[in-house]
Amino acid sequence: MLFVLIFASTLGAASPLNHTESVVIIVANRLLLSDINDAQLPVIHKMMTTGAVGLISPNCAGAKTEASVMLTANLGAPARGGWFVKEFYDSNEVLSNQEIAAHAYKLRTGRKAPHGSALFLALGPASREAAKLNYKPSNLGALGDALRSAGIKTRVVGNADLTTTIDRSAAALVMDSRGIIYRGRLARQVSGYRDFADELPSSLDRSVTTVYFGASTQLDEQKSAITDAAFAKHKTKYLRELNDLLGDLIEARPDVTTILVSFAPPYSTNWDQLTPIIVYPTQRAGLLITSATRTAGIVAASDFAATVLSILGQPISSDMLGRPAQVVSSSRAVERLESVGIRASTSHRLLLPVGIGLGVIGTLAFTSAACVIAFSLRLSRRAKHTILLGILICASTPCALFLAAGAPAGAAQYLKASAAVLIALLALSLVITHIVRRNRRFVEVRAIPVLVMYALTALAIIVDAATGGALCKHTTLSSYQISAMRFYGIGNEYAGVLIPTAALVAISVGRFRWAVVAIGAVVIVTLGMGNLGANYGGTAAAVVTFFLIWFAVTAGAFGLRHVLAAFVCGVAIVPIFAALDWRLSAGSGAHAAQAAGLAEHLGGGYIVALALRKALFNLKTTFSVKGISVLAAFTPFLTLWFCGVKGKLSSSLKGRPQLLAGSKAIMAGAAAAFLFNDSGIVFAMAMIAMTVIMLLYFLMEEVIDASNRST
Repeated sequence: MLFVLIFASTLGAASPLNHTESVVIIVANRLLLSDINDAQLPVIHKMMTTGAVGLISPNCAGAKTEASVMLTANLGAPARGGWFVKEFYDSNEVLSNQEIAAHAYKLRTGRKAPHGSALFLALGPASREAAKLNYKPSNLGALGDALRSAGIKTRVVGNADLTTTIDRSAAALVMDSRGIIYRGRLARQVSGYRDFADELPSSLDRSVTTVYFGASTQLDEQKSAITDAAFAKHKTKYLRELNDLLGDLIEARPDVTTILVSFAPPYSTNWDQLTPIIVYPTQRAGLLITSATRTAGIVAASDFAATVLSILGQPISSDMLGRPAQVVSSSRAVERLESVGIRASTSHRLLLPVGIGLGVIGTLAFTSAACVIAFSLRLSRRAKHTILLGILICASTPCALFLAAGAPAGAAQYLKASAAVLIALLALSLVITHIVRRNRRFVEVRAIPVLVMYALTALAIIVDAATGGALCKHTTLSSYQISAMRFYGIGNEYAGVLIPTAALVAISVGRFRWAVVAIGAVVIVTLGMGNLGANYGGTAAAVVTFFLIWFAVTAGAFGLRHVLAAFVCGVAIVPIFAALDWRLSAGSGAHAAQAAGLAEHLGGGYIVALALRKALFNLKTTFSVKGISVLAAFTPFLTLWFCGVKGKLSSSLKGRPQLLAGSKAIMAGAAAAFLFNDSGIVFAMAMIAMTVIMLLYFLMEEVIDASNRST
């Protein structure tokens, strides 16, 4: 009940955007928030401080490209574009082969082009590319179709053409499934903005007009050929022209909603920044948010179509996965948005180096411990305790990286906070261990520092999920907003940490049966509720794990029939949570809730295709270069594990059947995680790693105690 109240209060804080009969979309790609957050641009500054602002997450399908993101904005669902998205022409325009565009369109589609329209001549390749995405409905031109059905005219003006290439990709935003925009003036540059602004207001009644301010794109494309000084001079000039264009439009038609948006950052090999969107005017100033992202300041590219339709008072197509944007009041919206942008970029940029660092630390700690255990090496007491400390650092790092997300934005601040939190957690776990072991009943209990750390880790993840997920959204291991695999809740990385840490704590308190049930229920609900974890593959893995842990702590063992029953329960519970989220959120639920809604009119084949896609993706990832490289790095440890550590572990756990069976339960849960998640290999490896950490620490303590007794 508490979770439902938290969710309801979050939605209640947001208000809808203004409803108007017409919308003007100014597309100025390759710009960042820092480019337009300038007091020297008074109109844009006013829009940002009195309107609603946000950052666009590029949740397209496949590799992130400008074309794919704009196609995603039209479909209202992840799409994959290519060179063909630039292929728009005015109907009377002469092509390079001297053919009239309208004639070429008729040859390629069999349809007659309306006079004065803009046409998409690459409808064939675009449709075939869309058809490959069999995990969602392929509805190319979804926004244009919805506008045409409502009798709302679409117009597009401007381009980002260069001398040898054309770029009219902004037209993709409002085209319909026929590849048609009602009126087009694509061959015209918007650099002569004053003439354009004078003629436009009279044609804005009940329409959606897209203006491609291509100067920013053109300049970015030519950046490598000009000096930095010339680039800065041209950029200042174009930004002032953009500001003046917006000023003229707003002054002429204040009753029209104006959207200024950049769908792509400046070109780089790594898409690691989010781009701005401003909606003006709005009833109150603040940050944009949608029920798809549930993060103030973040709007998915797939939310764009639903947002435009919402402003126009039109229903959202059932095929659109995106949700309409709303406004969360904020007197410091721009400042908060800058922080969100920095955090998103920081997480994305640090993901690889932090991942490599964790891999190196884990490899050294695991392999060193495995060598000592497998070969019964006689090391000094200090060396053995150093290995113990290394294992404990591995156990503490996920929680440290998680809590460090509360530090001020920035890479340096995040790394410093991670180090400080790690030291504090290590100290806290050792202090608690000392206190616990003063009680004679716990003198012989193994791996208490790890169990303490695991309890703190699981508690931090659960509390964060119940209070909005502010930490999980911005921690490096999750790297949500730019990767756009999810926008909120508990990602596979931390779901893979939560399940084994909570499970091992449950095993340690197994004599209190109510505690085992309570821990399992909290983890399953946290992962399963759409307004909390929203991780449905994780929900299935948690059900499998805790189902089997119950038998581990009550009977000390389980069989194949129990494993099969656990998997059946894990699969069965996901539709229940998805349907619950779909009902509670009024059709605005998490991804599995969306799947439940789509299954109502697409049938069971949609769910089957979704499951197959996940399985194939996991197999592809496992046997990719990265997957094989990770496995290769741990080959020495795996060799030692199966050739020496495993036997000693089995011998040591003979008197502790609950821990042995519980470890096997977590391995079964890891198998479920691998099968039921897009990045199942990451999920499963996290579960296995956290379990191995506990077992290695357990065995190292036995080695040290045996050595102490012998001396």
